[in-house]
Amino acid sequence: MDAFELADMRIDLLIVMPDVCNILADVQTSDGMGGYSHTWGTAYYSIPCRLDDKGGKVSTAGAALYPFGEYMMTLPYNVIITAQNRIEHNAIQYNILHLDKARSWETHTEAYLSVVVP
Repeated sequence: MDAFELADMRIDLLIVMPDVCNILADVQTSDGMGGYSHTWGTAYYSIPCRLDDKGGKVSTAGAALYPFGEYMMTLPYNVIITAQNRIEHNAIQYNILHLDKARSWETHTEAYLSVVVP
């Protein structure tokens, strides 16, 4: 396979990424008393993506129901992301459980996710 064929494969994969998401980064700010508060700011926005449900369940905490499931997000091959980031998709934040980038032809990145419980 040459570089042109690989570029064509990457373009073809973008067609099956119908959504966009944001990559979030943890920002620590001083609380003025020697500690820190954590907020999640947008590091990269409007990244093409596709979210697939890999199954899950609903858990309860108090009187509230919280979905817990595993999801797989397909992202472009060259997205800058680590397991310390979060992904925001349709106003829902996801923790990154695992990233899979290792393959012979770098055509995409797979992020395995769980919903952030408030």
